[in-house]
Amino acid sequence: TTTTTTTTLPPYIKAPKIRTEDANIIIESPFGQVIFREGDNPTDLTFTNLRTEISADAEELSMKLSNSASDLTAAISLETEGRVGLSTSVSTQMSIDASSQTSALIHTKSTIEDELASAEMDLEMALNGAVSDISKSIAAAMSSTTKARVELSSGVSVAMKGLSNGVVDEASSRDTADKALSSNIKSLSNAVGATTASLEGVIGGKANSLETRIEAQVGTASESLASVINTKSSSLEKAYKSDVASATTTLDGKINAKTVSLENSIGGVETAILSLKVANVAELSSNKAYTQQVSAQASQTIVNEANARISQDSSLQTRFHGSTVSVATTVATNLNSINKLKSDLDTANNNLNAAQARVSALETAKCGRLSWLTGNDLEGRCDANVPVGWRRNMGDYRSSSTSWHTLADRSYAFTKQGSGSDSFLKVTYTDSIGFYANGCSNKAQGYRLLIDGRCHDNRCEKSFHSDGYGGWNIYSDSMTWWFVGIDPGSHTFLVQRYRASCSSDMLAGWSNADQENHIAVEEVPTGVVGLTQYMPDVRTSSYSWLEIPYRTVTYEKKHDHTDLFISYSDVFGNFQRAHTTACGYRAYLYGPSYPFGVYLGENWSHSHGGVNWMIWSRELHYYAQRSSLSLPPGQYTIKVSWYRNDGSNECLAGWENDVTSNSLSVEEKDPYRTAIVPSPVNSGSTRNNLGDYRNGAYRTWISTPRRTVAHTKRTSNSIIKVTYMDTIGFYVTSSTTACLFRLLVDGGTAGTRNMYNHGSSAGGWRIHPRTYTFYPSVAPGTHTYQIQSYRDAGVSECLNGWNASNNFLLVEEVLQN
Repeated sequence: TTTTTTTTLPPYIKAPKIRTEDANIIIESPFGQVIFREGDNPTDLTFTNLRTEISADAEELSMKLSNSASDLTAAISLETEGRVGLSTSVSTQMSIDASSQTSALIHTKSTIEDELASAEMDLEMALNGAVSDISKSIAAAMSSTTKARVELSSGVSVAMKGLSNGVVDEASSRDTADKALSSNIKSLSNAVGATTASLEGVIGGKANSLETRIEAQVGTASESLASVINTKSSSLEKAYKSDVASATTTLDGKINAKTVSLENSIGGVETAILSLKVANVAELSSNKAYTQQVSAQASQTIVNEANARISQDSSLQTRFHGSTVSVATTVATNLNSINKLKSDLDTANNNLNAAQARVSALETAKCGRLSWLTGNDLEGRCDANVPVGWRRNMGDYRSSSTSWHTLADRSYAFTKQGSGSDSFLKVTYTDSIGFYANGCSNKAQGYRLLIDGRCHDNRCEKSFHSDGYGGWNIYSDSMTWWFVGIDPGSHTFLVQRYRASCSSDMLAGWSNADQENHIAVEEVPTGVVGLTQYMPDVRTSSYSWLEIPYRTVTYEKKHDHTDLFISYSDVFGNFQRAHTTACGYRAYLYGPSYPFGVYLGENWSHSHGGVNWMIWSRELHYYAQRSSLSLPPGQYTIKVSWYRNDGSNECLAGWENDVTSNSLSVEEKDPYRTAIVPSPVNSGSTRNNLGDYRNGAYRTWISTPRRTVAHTKRTSNSIIKVTYMDTIGFYVTSSTTACLFRLLVDGGTAGTRNMYNHGSSAGGWRIHPRTYTFYPSVAPGTHTYQIQSYRDAGVSECLNGWNASNNFLLVEEVLQN
């Protein structure tokens, strides 16, 4: 005789409404009654007061940046005094530009933000090889040197060759010394090559303009110029060679000095980091333009001295009569020299850009060693690191206590570096999580994460509900908690659980010594994440797509080239009624280019054919790829929707309401450090996916088609994080081991383990969207990442990607201190 007890969950209680009026907050009851209106009390903290404080902070920030710019200008002036024989016209123009930028920084907060973003974009574009920004930099450099070409003689060509050889020798020797960083130079050189055609067009147009200009001058001075050139040719050639030799020697000395300085800076960065800050970072930015500036200065100096000598020789005025034919011949010769000079300058610019890439690579190495960027430059020259610490390879731990208790091995101490306003803490716990159901339909177990022995904000739990069938229910899953306002210093995290009425035993870490599990703590700068937390318990029984209440997050995107990574962690439930499709979830992104939203894909769950609630903590992830979507800077909103299908009576999210820690977050990701399949993620408004694959091979590891991606790890002081998002399922035939999943790196496990699953006594499909996270141990270089599946005795089939338009395999390099 089987007795079934049905428990009705509490109904959803409406929450107060919050809106704004004239930028002030108004809170209303669910029935429209105004409970609180900001600003009614003159002593209230209002948005107006906040704006005043923000303006004051912005003014203080402007003054600090102004002082840093002044210090940088003084440092540049000291260097300029040592550049004997070089023209000051270019540096003067740069000082004017720097002054105007500083003035703009001081006057408006908006300009401050633009300049900071621009500074960061300079470095990041140098790192990721974004062709558009590199093209602009090269075009600017070519424009400044083209003007100098008009009246350069063949002597300048000798100087350019000397400069080119010096830069090539320097780049070659530095590439040999550091093979890992040479890949950056090659990548940027390829990007430069992509712009060659447009540069040649610009140079060709300038050359044609130059020929026209020279012909016009010939018509005016046809009776004079040949005699002057013939008379002064010998003396000017000697003077040019002397000046070029001096300029080249000075330039080589400067390049060598800069090289030694940069290497010394890298070697001593760990001891000098506290004094680096904004001025040092800005100085690195100036080095990027230094090599191109010197070539223009050397050219202009020789031209100025030649003009001065001609002006000082009064006898030239009486010898401006010569042969037109001779002049034309001389002009033709000069044109040939100029064409030769153009070719030499093209070669020199390629080598200069390679040297610039080298400087950027050195900047990357220096930035990679920063322990944390604090103060006013979290969005500045160097990428803010995301320190990650984790504990892995924890054992199989079982218990049946009905009181909260700490799981063996599931504790971790992490040192937070930023202040409470500088950074958030993101904690992800990945493990096999299970309970032995005793045949009733009610709560089975609860999990929670404590920080320093306390439940943060009193919202730290994840709840699990049995569906009324007996036996072990075990799934590999990830659970995420966000911690806001945590002070710097060491903090200890503890995973705890307790047993509820509808289970007799609990486990984590099965199968022992073979289950992939870890506690990972990430310190994420507040400026690169949008976050919504603590969303209430909501339900739907609608046969249509509806937005899930409160599952909305808004974020101000900072950069044009970045992707967006969306994470939705919640307690999901399905009141089962038939062995078919149950609850569906999808996301839409709204932004400057998509005012009506763009589709980010969907996933579905499937009932196993029984009845009663099945409730489990799970995670959904979505990815918005800049290369396949229009994602300019600006405000973005992500909304999650759901749909009840025939396999379910009702779908829920957020159970058990006021104790649950759930979140919806969006983070900016630099595509230069990531690799993802499918790629492109979107084809227009169509979402690409990895397809539905079934594995029926018995106890054999099978590679899952299309779940393979290559990624290049660029630095040694970084870690690799792999996120596999998919709809995972298996068809249960007996209550024992079901399907296993694993990650391979170049054919090996790279220190990772397997993801285990186990079905209960209820037969049929178990299908749900899930996220598997791995932290493999890999060296710098290009590696191939692949997902595999394994069917064991408890199931007849394993699946990946059923009915899913949202699934991906993402590999990400995370810089460390």
